[in-house]
Amino acid sequence: MLVKTFQAGSMSEALQMVKVELGPDAMIISSKEERRKGIFGFFRKPVFKITAAIDQSPRPQRPAANPYVQAREEVSNTRDEFQKSMLEPLVREIRELRDRVDSMKSRDTGSEVTGKAKPEKAAQVSGAGREGNFIPLNNALTDKEKLRKLLMETVGGNSSKNKGLSSEKGASGLSGESPSDGTAPSPDGTERHGNLLNGLKDVGLEHAVREKLLESVSNVPERDETVARDTLKVSLAGMVRCSGHARSKKKGPRMIALVGPTGVGKTTTIAKLAAMYTLKKKAKVALVTTDTFRAGAVEQLRTYAKILGIQMETAATKGELEKALGKHSDMDLILIDTAGKSAMDNGKMDELAVLLDADSGIEKHLCLSATTRDEDLQGIVDQFKVLPVQRVLFTKLDESRKLGCVVNIAVQNDLSISYVTNGQRVPEDIEIASGKKIANMVLGA
Repeated sequence: MLVKTFQAGSMSEALQMVKVELGPDAMIISSKEERRKGIFGFFRKPVFKITAAIDQSPRPQRPAANPYVQAREEVSNTRDEFQKSMLEPLVREIRELRDRVDSMKSRDTGSEVTGKAKPEKAAQVSGAGREGNFIPLNNALTDKEKLRKLLMETVGGNSSKNKGLSSEKGASGLSGESPSDGTAPSPDGTERHGNLLNGLKDVGLEHAVREKLLESVSNVPERDETVARDTLKVSLAGMVRCSGHARSKKKGPRMIALVGPTGVGKTTTIAKLAAMYTLKKKAKVALVTTDTFRAGAVEQLRTYAKILGIQMETAATKGELEKALGKHSDMDLILIDTAGKSAMDNGKMDELAVLLDADSGIEKHLCLSATTRDEDLQGIVDQFKVLPVQRVLFTKLDESRKLGCVVNIAVQNDLSISYVTNGQRVPEDIEIASGKKIANMVLGA
């Protein structure tokens, strides 16, 4: 790769020098304004420096542009080009992705990628440390059948203990009578498994979800805290619906469109999905972007596509999207990136609904950030129902201290969770959602 620094009296002039010498495919690495030395720094015009890079592969020769037309285009595009020059963090991500892709391709090509899931990461949840709430267990039960059997042996076999438990619940959903060990419960029934109840509140689970979870441990003696914790995890895993990975259709490609508000990471998530299914699942993937509004969005996704060796199309209208989907009808998976929409702008939502009506087979996955407040998340879900939305995808789990919102939104709206992301790395920081993973992330591994 050839890296070179250009210097000029204005930003537009420096950008023009980059185009002339390195061509339109050059990637801006950094740009800055410096004031040249003079009397106390005064009476001297500033100088603009741009560092750009380009692959040293041969480029096709382009005919010289009309100077007058070129000058007009330069003036109109200066602002957008300046914004694109601020993509230094993207350049760093792209370099890291290229290195990882090259490393994966250099492995033994004779071995097939099985796509087995990586060991799950232990999620640290607020309130899980010194207070003893959801402390990671060394001997945690993960198999539902083993856990059910253990519960039968521990609780079901001792009828004298069960007789002391009432079916009438207090505010916490727990039994209102004292257990056989003589511990007197509080009037609201929260004394039994009180640490667990506090832990459920600490991770942000809403009241109805907490009530249902506590019902599952109402017959577990308080001293069996290990069994109670495992029971909660199994119960929470059963409450959350997950869609699993995107399987190929028998006829035609699987089409997934990521929709959502601005700033939730749709474009980066599209790149992660493309890398996951291209490199690990060995699927034929194509990208389509309809985000022609955000500066640098098309170039960002095109760079990812080039690194992964897959095709990409741009579609600004319903007709263009229909044409792009038809062009790649032989693919296994088509991923569609969309521009961020404000949930308060009903006009924009209607435009998006018309655009994605290009094919009734397009799945709409709503991208939500785990750092957003529950009430705001619910407002976003309500607005995007016009599409309609079939699944929800949560991003930025690594930036949120409380992950109860993931369960709250899915359960309240009967939505299936498709994927979760927990970092910026492509393609590592994305996982196919499952009830067990969600429970471990929310309650602590």
